[in-house]
Amino acid sequence: MLMDDGSYTSPIVEGDCVAYPDGTLATIMTSSGTAFTWKGHGVALVGSLLDNDDEIISTPLGSTYLVTREGIPPQEDFLTWPGE
Repeated sequence: MLMDDGSYTSPIVEGDCVAYPDGTLATIMTSSGTAFTWKGHGVALVGSLLDNDDEIISTPLGSTYLVTREGIPPQEDFLTWPGE
């Protein structure tokens, strides 16, 4: 994916760890599910939850959209906690 600064990055996915400035880590627990995957794993979104109860609230990407249609429900695994 092309970043606003011209560099490239891979998407982060469910199961990846994120690092906080203090060095602590948290695991991404919810994602786009099967609606949008990268190498077999659901892509993390703004709104994805972490195992420490935090939520992803922003992204360095300028814009990426998943389109839904009125009257068509999202995939059952969209932003759901594993095992629910």
